[in-house]
Amino acid sequence: IPSSIQYKWFEHDLQNINRKQYPIVVVYAHKPMFSSNQNHGSDTEFRRYIAPLFNKYNVTLALFGHVHAYERSCVLQMDKCIPDVSQDTKQVDLSKGGTVHIVSGTAGFELNPSWDPKPDWSVYRETSHGSLKITVLSERSLNVKYVKHSDESVRDDFIISV
Repeated sequence: IPSSIQYKWFEHDLQNINRKQYPIVVVYAHKPMFSSNQNHGSDTEFRRYIAPLFNKYNVTLALFGHVHAYERSCVLQMDKCIPDVSQDTKQVDLSKGGTVHIVSGTAGFELNPSWDPKPDWSVYRETSHGSLKITVLSERSLNVKYVKHSDESVRDDFIISV
């Protein structure tokens, strides 16, 4: 809620990031704004208040847990995929803004295997135990990989550039 102390703190923190020094901004929260998993789904109230801040301050990557599955969004502004950005590519260009949302609550507890029909914003999803590996490639790019634990296969692999 915009009048809350926590909201004001979060907005103050985002607006005071030196984007020349830190062009990539990663935010982590527990309950996801975007999830098509039937066990938990999207936290739409959280999205209503916080997604505008992500857009205003160009948050690069939003990481979430809570859902015991993996899911990656397209490049989103509010709740819409940016139309000029290819969503299936392994090169995700955020130079025009937008945020990639990832749910990775796959560390080892009971998995959530039930999914709603795949929404337009969902690029990749699966139910397996795994880990998210993020490698800083440069000041302006990250490599993000989802690795399945059972066979150590890379299931999702893409580069974000800002």
